[in-house]
Amino acid sequence: MKNNELLQTAKGISYNHEDINKKALYTLSVAENGKFQTEYFAIPTNPSVSASFKNLQSEIQKRIIGTNLSKQEIYNLKTQMILDYWHDLKKNHAYLLGHRNYCSSIDSSYIYSPEILEDFNLEFLPFSEDSDDVRIKKSEKDSTKIEWLFSDAFFESYFIEQAYNESIRNKNIKAYSHRRLGWQSYYFVLNNIFSINIQTNFGYGMSSYFCVTLIYDGIQIIPYSRLVLYRNAGYMQLIRNTWDYYPSDGNWQLAFDMVKDACNCFQSEGQHNFIKEYFIDQLENLTNKLSVYLDINRFQLSENQYGNYICRNEENKQMVELDGFPLIIFRGEKVSGAVGFVESIKRVNKITPTQKYIDIITDCCKKVLPQLNSALEALKPKLEELEKTYKQECEKRDQLEAKFKEIEPQLEKYKEQGELIRKAVIDQTSKCFRIATELHTHYSYFRQITAYKKEIDFYLKGTHI
Repeated sequence: MKNNELLQTAKGISYNHEDINKKALYTLSVAENGKFQTEYFAIPTNPSVSASFKNLQSEIQKRIIGTNLSKQEIYNLKTQMILDYWHDLKKNHAYLLGHRNYCSSIDSSYIYSPEILEDFNLEFLPFSEDSDDVRIKKSEKDSTKIEWLFSDAFFESYFIEQAYNESIRNKNIKAYSHRRLGWQSYYFVLNNIFSINIQTNFGYGMSSYFCVTLIYDGIQIIPYSRLVLYRNAGYMQLIRNTWDYYPSDGNWQLAFDMVKDACNCFQSEGQHNFIKEYFIDQLENLTNKLSVYLDINRFQLSENQYGNYICRNEENKQMVELDGFPLIIFRGEKVSGAVGFVESIKRVNKITPTQKYIDIITDCCKKVLPQLNSALEALKPKLEELEKTYKQECEKRDQLEAKFKEIEPQLEKYKEQGELIRKAVIDQTSKCFRIATELHTHYSYFRQITAYKKEIDFYLKGTHI
């Protein structure tokens, strides 16, 4: 595309998070004073090109309104005007054609990149009385509406690629937002101390994710304390990244702002305060709460149970009371999760002493292990009892079902008795289901506690899983 065809959005225009990846990229850059800053980087555009297909649709409507053309004639008019548009686009705007990676809907699934390759052949499907839509052939087995081919995303995806390229060429820009489809991993070196790793998987529904890892002096910053602040946050989830966000364009602002604040904290408050905030405070919160959790059964935890970092506001807390096997599972999960952090905590020792935190985790292991053993011993007879009860109740259900089948051929004769037996079968089936559910729950308890015991045993014996 010729440079004079790109019309940069006017300087001085204000953007907000809703404009990210639509009107502007969100970038992390270095200011003249050496500090990090976040700012919007306008996506270059050409309004006449972006609106060209919508203008064509308007022109088609003008040609049709007020005429007595048949449906076949209207279809022929549409296809001819679209064909002329296609030839003009290939001749004068061929830069729009080609492969590109663009996710038209970040948190949805079944999304494809809105590209048209250079060798694409515009082939219309035959006219049909059943539809006014103009459809084109995409493959031997697939077709699409012409509006979906020349969608807004088709044009937007080209211009955002130009913004990516300009950001890469700008030496002050250290990282930039994107909306590329599927699994992507980017490693940005911010300076000689800091770097970030951004991993995204946009356009895959429930499997989509958006994760950012801040690395200081070669050491990954891990949110250790989130293990004990969130009900279901596990160490395998936390050890992979520093922050995780709901996949959305707007959350690029939150992600880069947090990176900026962390890096500027190091510059303005010094290494000591930075290490305290991002390493020592995290380890203090982890080990302090972990020790207390082994003696209490009421826990103040985030309402955001899984720990996804969605908003900047302080998250609401809720009081969670546990007892019995769920209490032991919670304790075992948190202690074994802390064991999973030990190797990374040892690496932090490069910049600040961490042995005392490892010692606390070890002490917690020694304290929780008898609780896990006692729970397993209590579960064994409970499982035997439930197995026995389940077998007995299922036999009763089978007997009732057999009795009902005996009288079923003569149900009219034994109508009242049949209804009583039918109701008894339903009630007994429900009872069996309830016992089966309870049995399944207790087997789940047994498997979880056994797994936590195994991990802690190995750790205490000097073997790490």
